[in-house]
Amino acid sequence: TNTVNTSGAGRYVIDAASTHLLKTIEMGENVTEISVGASGRRVLASIPTAHSVAVIATEYHAEIERIQFGDDAVGPVGIDDSGKRALVTTGTVPLAGLRDPQGGAAYAFDPGRFASEQDRVRTSMLGNPVSVLMTPDGETSYVLLRADDKIIPLEWLPSGAVRRKDAIRTCREPEQIELLRRGRRALVRCNEGRSLDVVDLAAGLVIQHIPLNARAVDMAVSPDGEQAVVALPDEGNSAIALINLETYDVKMLPVSSEPTRVRLAPNGNT
Repeated sequence: TNTVNTSGAGRYVIDAASTHLLKTIEMGENVTEISVGASGRRVLASIPTAHSVAVIATEYHAEIERIQFGDDAVGPVGIDDSGKRALVTTGTVPLAGLRDPQGGAAYAFDPGRFASEQDRVRTSMLGNPVSVLMTPDGETSYVLLRADDKIIPLEWLPSGAVRRKDAIRTCREPEQIELLRRGRRALVRCNEGRSLDVVDLAAGLVIQHIPLNARAVDMAVSPDGEQAVVALPDEGNSAIALINLETYDVKMLPVSSEPTRVRLAPNGNT
């Protein structure tokens, strides 16, 4: 029933029904990315300038742990359905016209353990890792390399370490990967590639390429996994794309200004 928003060094807990502000959580540093666990009991917040991820308990809306990752400015973060496995990367989407950072790394960790008990498993991810996907069972994770046009699968080992598997080629400049729970597929949004790729995660193959008429800058997937909504800013020709993920038909809805973000209501109707 509650939502969490970030702004500067603060985090804000809002009652979704009444839109009342319930609590402000001061972090002391700028927060850039958040990920909410499947149960809603834990939220992970990336704090790049502190090289750390904060673990927030939603039962009483307070920071309960802060896990540091060396000197890396961490960013995108994901967590599995069990809440026992998480992945954070150092990637960033550059400003338009600027080149991608060529370095990068991913850290595997357990958000349920104290910072002093973390193994901090670091895996090199050269190519700017900007988005992560955790499968519900936590057995495999996927990292997007924006500069290399690749998905990197990571297999989790019983020891807590991860093993890098063969890369999957995608459209140009992949920036966002989302899980389609039905059919064990993933949906990848590409900026420069002006398209989406549908990936069969079991086979490790792109099974459908969906071209679009402009750079795809943001994407949301409906709760039932049947539709994707994509923001397509294009001076004088901007649109919102509605994509049927069963037939892959694309419907364009023209808009008068350039959209940069798109979100869906929990029931998928708005």
